Amino acid sequence: AGRVVLKVSVSAPGTTATGTVTIKRGSTTVARGPLTKGKVTFTLTAEPRGRRTYTATYGGSSVVPKDSGRTSVTVR
Repeated sequence: AGRVVLKVSVSAPGTTATGTVTIKRGSTTVARGPLTKGKVTFTLTAEPRGRRTYTATYGGSSVVPKDSGRTSVTVR
């Protein structure tokens, strides 16, 4: 198993994003955490080796709409 560090930043003009980000590997939720000053870092341990795709989903707030992004990494 390997270690993956994912850094998520949510930005919007004129405000600092608040709220929660969820990380999924496929359909499995592997992490969830709150933004601090629009950013959050997740350290995932014991991730399966090989090519993996992670999706970060921002739940939105009263002033910043929800959004998501995807990245692929090779876990060694």
